[in-house]
Amino acid sequence: MGAAFQESMTRSELVNRQNAWFEARNRAHSLYERNVPAGHASLFLSHSSKDDDIAGGVVEILSKNGGNVYADHNDKDLHGTDDPDKIADLLRRRISPL
Repeated sequence: MGAAFQESMTRSELVNRQNAWFEARNRAHSLYERNVPAGHASLFLSHSSKDDDIAGGVVEILSKNGGNVYADHNDKDLHGTDDPDKIADLLRRRISPL
């Protein structure tokens, strides 16, 4: 539920919104650090194999901005696996903090 689009905004309003966004981001990052064990992904990049060529760039952008990203195109354990139960189990282990 974002704010309605405004045609103009004062500098003070813009700074206040920017500060609120940074505070929210910092709170979310702090919650993540306390609740997601090391070695588990905070983000799962779901994509079509047709988009593998750009998935690496998306992972890089998300990672540079604080995301711990899991993208299955790099997971050697999934290569050649067609069993949906095995795939689901492996994905749960990669991205679940439990």
